[in-house]
Amino acid sequence: MKFPALACVLALIALPAVAAPGDAPIRYRNDRIMVPPGSPLHFSGYDKQHDGAVTFRGRFLLTGTFYYGDNDFNDSDTFLAEAVIFTDKAVLDRLPRFAAHDAANVIHISNPDAFAKAVLPKSFQARVKNGANRYATGHVAIWVDEFSAGMACNAASYEVRFVKIERPTSVRLGGIPHLPC
Repeated sequence: MKFPALACVLALIALPAVAAPGDAPIRYRNDRIMVPPGSPLHFSGYDKQHDGAVTFRGRFLLTGTFYYGDNDFNDSDTFLAEAVIFTDKAVLDRLPRFAAHDAANVIHISNPDAFAKAVLPKSFQARVKNGANRYATGHVAIWVDEFSAGMACNAASYEVRFVKIERPTSVRLGGIPHLPC
């Protein structure tokens, strides 16, 4: 070929635009997100509506201890649903993580009402929503997608969308430790 520079440009254009697990780190602000080899997730872009959070495509089974209740920072009288999962280590080791920021094992669920409807008995949902109990908790296995990683209060923040429950869990009512913002 007469134009070697053009050949290099054409070769770069032909490369996929997404990083595969185990590939180069993904930049986010002053940090990097590492995707471990064998991860079920693939980089898909940056979410401009959510402060440039890094988004990933792929569905995976998320297991851990969940908490569902009123948002910890809600100062109003209106219930503002929040669902989080303290992820089991075996799952956590396969997910994208920030290189320099604290690797908290808390993952927020973006659709907490759908999660509660699938996981909690109606009586538990009612007790949490009317304030009789602060939170419902238990160990759960759920299918999720739309993983994103960003920063909140200068700490790593992760979020997924609940898809469906894998297996039922025993649920109890109670409190929750203070969550990082």
